[in-house]
Amino acid sequence: MFYPGFGSVFRILKNDFRIKTKAGFETVIIIDPGIKIDPEYTVYKEGLKRATFAKDRMAI
Repeated sequence: MFYPGFGSVFRILKNDFRIKTKAGFETVIIIDPGIKIDPEYTVYKEGLKRATFAKDRMAI
C-alpha cells in the first residue's frame, strides 16, 4: 500500500544510513518483485496507476 507522509520515513532512513555508514556499515537497497498480478488487488492497481513498478528495457 502507499502511505501518506512516506517522505518523512525516507528522511529518517537517510539519516539512519548516514549514521550507520560512519560506523562502518554498508547499506544495500533491494526491489521486492513480489507483487501479485491481479486486477482486483489494490496494491497492483495503485502501482499501475502511479507507474511505480520497475521495468526491464522493453518496459514489460
